[in-house]
Amino acid sequence: TNTIKQLGIYMAMYVDDNEGKVPNYSGNAKPSNAAKWQDVLYATNMGKLPTDWGHIVNGTLAPDFRCPSAKHSFNHVQDYHGFGINYAGYADLAISTFKEPSTLMGLFDVDRPTGQNWWPGGAAKNRSEIVYSTGTWHHNGNSANICFADGHVELKRKETIPANKDDANDGKMWITK
Repeated sequence: TNTIKQLGIYMAMYVDDNEGKVPNYSGNAKPSNAAKWQDVLYATNMGKLPTDWGHIVNGTLAPDFRCPSAKHSFNHVQDYHGFGINYAGYADLAISTFKEPSTLMGLFDVDRPTGQNWWPGGAAKNRSEIVYSTGTWHHNGNSANICFADGHVELKRKETIPANKDDANDGKMWITK
C-alpha cells in the first residue's frame, strides 16, 4: 500500500500544479500530445518536464510505478504489471467536480500481460481491464490496492469492485457523477 499511496501523493501534487485537473490516460504533454499519466506524475515528482515514456528508467518501470506484489517481470512493449488509472470518467477533469472523491477509484494495481507487440497500458475503465490474459490479482490472488480520489488506499477483493460504471451503485468507484 505504501507505493500506491506515494503515487496518490504525486497525483495530488500534479493536480495542485495543473488547475485542479487529473491527468488523462495519455496525451498529457503539449504540443506533442504524448506522455502517459505515469510520465507526468514521474516528472512532477522529479521536478522535470514530462516526456513520453519518461517513467521508464534503464529499461524498466521507475521504482515508484512498480507494484511490489506483481508476480511477473516487466517488458514495457508487451506487458504492464504496475498501477493503472481509472479512465471511465476520472481523467482530465477538475477534482472539484467529483461528488464523492472517497468512493471514486483513482489508481489501482493492474496486471496486463499480452505477449504481443503492443503496449497494454496502465489504465482501465472496467474490472476486466484491471487484470487480463495470464495476469493475476496482485494480493492473495483475488484483490487489488486502490487509491481513491481523496488519497486514501484500500485493499479490495475483485468481486467488490463493480464490473463497470453501469454495474456500480450511482457510478461509485468508476465515474464521477
